[in-house]
Amino acid sequence: MKFPYNSPLMVDRRRQLRAQSSKPEDILWNQIKNNKLGFKFRRQYSIQSYVLDFFCPEKRINIEIDGRQHAKSLEYDQYRDRYMNALDIIVLRFSAQRIFHDLDTVIKEIMSLS
Repeated sequence: MKFPYNSPLMVDRRRQLRAQSSKPEDILWNQIKNNKLGFKFRRQYSIQSYVLDFFCPEKRINIEIDGRQHAKSLEYDQYRDRYMNALDIIVLRFSAQRIFHDLDTVIKEIMSLS
């Protein structure tokens, strides 16, 4: 199945999200950018109309950082995860609290997929 990556229609939205990144996103990005794990991640990468927090095209891994959720956003996330899985993209979700308090384990979990 062919689908557009990083649609030009989403450039402004991706730029906005990068400029407004959360503290947990910044912390994780500093650990995974510049091939630090042996493979390249991209920040605020779009697939169709979805903007992924982090995406590794080589390994087809999508990493999402979750803050506080409401029932509506949880349902949306589940739908989006199923969509990504249908495209053979692995979705890893980590809470902001795990990034703050258990970063080493988070990195090990990401590395276990390589």
